[in-house]
Amino acid sequence: MRPVPDSILPLGGAASELLTVRLPAEQQDIVAARESFARYKSQFAAAEMENIDKTMRDIWNGVAYLRPWNGPAKGAAALFRR
Repeated sequence: MRPVPDSILPLGGAASELLTVRLPAEQQDIVAARESFARYKSQFAAAEMENIDKTMRDIWNGVAYLRPWNGPAKGAAALFRR
C-alpha cells in the first residue's frame, strides 16, 4: 500500500502486514467505490469529496487490500438463505 499523500483527511488504516489478501482493483471497481461514497455528499464539500476520491485512488494504486476473516463461520449460511 502506498503511503498516504498530503491530504486534508485524517486517515488511519491497518498495518500492511495484516492486509494479506490483495485483489486487482480495476477501473469499474474504482467507479463503483466513487459512486458508493457519493452517498456521503451531504457531509462533505465538493472539493473535499474530490480530495477523498483522489486520496483513495492514490492509496489503492490499483489494488484492493483486504484482511482475511479468521473468525467462526457461525450463521454465515443463514445470511444467504431466502
